[in-house]
Amino acid sequence: SSYFGFDDGFDWFEDFLHEDRGVLERLWNRVLNRSIKGGGPATYLRLLRNLVQREEVLRPWNDYYGDILEWRAQVEEPYFLWILLLEPHHPWMPPKEGQQWSSRTDVYRSFGHYWEMLSSGWEPEYSEREHQRLIDLYDDAIRHGDRFVEQLRHDLRDDDPVFIVHADHGEEFGEHGRYGHQPHLYESLIHVPLVVANVGESRTVDRPVSLRSLATTIADIADAPNEFAGSNLLAEEPADDPWAISKVFADGERRISVRTEAAKYIGDPERRELYDLRIDPDEQVNVHDEQPDRVAAFDDIVTNHVQTETELRTISDHPSELLQLI
Repeated sequence: SSYFGFDDGFDWFEDFLHEDRGVLERLWNRVLNRSIKGGGPATYLRLLRNLVQREEVLRPWNDYYGDILEWRAQVEEPYFLWILLLEPHHPWMPPKEGQQWSSRTDVYRSFGHYWEMLSSGWEPEYSEREHQRLIDLYDDAIRHGDRFVEQLRHDLRDDDPVFIVHADHGEEFGEHGRYGHQPHLYESLIHVPLVVANVGESRTVDRPVSLRSLATTIADIADAPNEFAGSNLLAEEPADDPWAISKVFADGERRISVRTEAAKYIGDPERRELYDLRIDPDEQVNVHDEQPDRVAAFDDIVTNHVQTETELRTISDHPSELLQLI
């Protein structure tokens, strides 16, 4: 949303958040800000309003699809269109016409489930039946999002555009005791879909890649000069390392993971984990203590990455001071 600066650089940006239109909206914006920061009761109040008015994460794509086509009719080619679908974001409330595995009763129960997640620190104890209901809702929400992509491809077919479909995170369904998408780095959260279509070739990339390379890839497709991090994902021999690094900050501490084709390393100040994804794709058996040499190699990758990032951030934050020292 624009709250986090995602509107920067766009000619047109709509996040359906409330503008300052008077006292009531100013009060609501206070609730919104506290909710985003983890404001306890503010989170529940925000959810209640969204439920009643079908706003924010509960606003279905059908409501704003016409705005997208209207925008397209007003711009010239080439154009860049970015759309964030919130259908797969919990609480999952797929519309009736989009339901194949879940029921309307499941939809109504979903807010009770969400309340249980929040109040239990995202570690609720669900029965096998309730667990499956949540998965069915999630699958139907994704299915409804698929219908959006299908409709947009049809309506923009005359433009012959390149389509890039990706996710920013996944969801946990109890694999490690949690539900939702809290700041952790297991595969269920960071191994996300990525499809690039209509670029004149068809192949599957098996090596781990980072979403940080998306900007470079898009710019190269458009023959636009750029200085983005990462390499073109469509290159036959990409310049990136043969691993992908993910990071998240929780309670002021850095958590970092390194993903290769065969293994996954996760490190934070209190715990380090290593998983052999060839035999343990669900990351249930931590083999950190059994493979010290492998752990040492991953530790070196992390150390080098953190040092490089720190140096780049220093240069970016203090360019004039550094130039005076040269």
